Amino acid sequence: MKETSTAHAAGQQTAPGIGILTKHISRERLLALDKHEPIIVAEAPSGYGKTALAHSWLLASPKSAHRAWVSLSEGAGDPSVFLDLLTTSLMGKQPHPSEAGLGNEANHVEAFARLADRLIDGPQALCLVLDDAHHLAGSPSRLYLQRLLLGASEHFRIFITTQPAALDVGLGQLTAQGKTCWINADTLALDRSEVESLAQLRGHALQTKQLDSLFQATQGWPALIQLALASPLESDTFLSHNVTASGPLREYIYERFLMRLSHAERDALWALACIGGSAPLLLLRTLTSTEPEPAFSRLSSLGIVQEIGSPDARALRLHPLVREAALKLFAPKQEQSKTQHQLAAAHWYWQRGSG
Repeated sequence: MKETSTAHAAGQQTAPGIGILTKHISRERLLALDKHEPIIVAEAPSGYGKTALAHSWLLASPKSAHRAWVSLSEGAGDPSVFLDLLTTSLMGKQPHPSEAGLGNEANHVEAFARLADRLIDGPQALCLVLDDAHHLAGSPSRLYLQRLLLGASEHFRIFITTQPAALDVGLGQLTAQGKTCWINADTLALDRSEVESLAQLRGHALQTKQLDSLFQATQGWPALIQLALASPLESDTFLSHNVTASGPLREYIYERFLMRLSHAERDALWALACIGGSAPLLLLRTLTSTEPEPAFSRLSSLGIVQEIGSPDARALRLHPLVREAALKLFAPKQEQSKTQHQLAAAHWYWQRGSG
């Protein structure tokens, strides 16, 4: 299996993927959420600044501690790769006992035992970042991550960044024991004052209407805000359809989200986009050829769809910039179905006496 992951000690090299937010926008309010729990989990879709926050956390950790960074990719799902990355980051490169037996489970157990001895008996405090841990979901390596988390303490702290995924490593139980601090997308999103500060750093003195429009269109999603601010201002307001006219932003949404959708997920997203970006789940069931809940569950995990309403009247809302991008990119092939979806939705609302 091709390995693309890297590991290094933070402070000796720059952690990969560090965004410009780290350099210019203070995120002290996020660092203040750290009450010295053994484990911190930053869980959010791509572009929310998880890696940047982890880097800031590592830099703020005690200088007397050993600080280590492990970047994970799909290859880390192989325990041989994952354990080698951990060992290298915490103990330096170690010789393998037998190149022919690297995939042997006994060797994995032995490698993890050496790590455990280093973590438990080591005289120096440890601060470890595991970046993009969602790559371990469903893999054999998650079992070693689970054991690693059980050993977390005041002496050995772990910061995990992950996109929404079922890691299945016992985080729920550890949270119930008060050992985990969770930071989600809503918390990572820039607030209005942070958006204004970022705009000023990009040379934009935004009027109140411009700032409100930009904040509303992006909903505080850091990557989308930065891409929007990279475009020249041509109007008094940041309207979502003007923002998505930006080539870099539209390309980001397409490459990170839209191009990776399955056929069912694309159909579900298109239906929701056509009828305004928010709708009851009962209506969406009538517009799609298959049960939409699995598709919308996946879209929700990506952060582009949010569930709103009560459990008895569930509704979904699509991120406004993703909606605009979807309407632009999918229209050439599906424009005819747009009117059909709108008419069907209007009829559904009319039957129920809704406007």
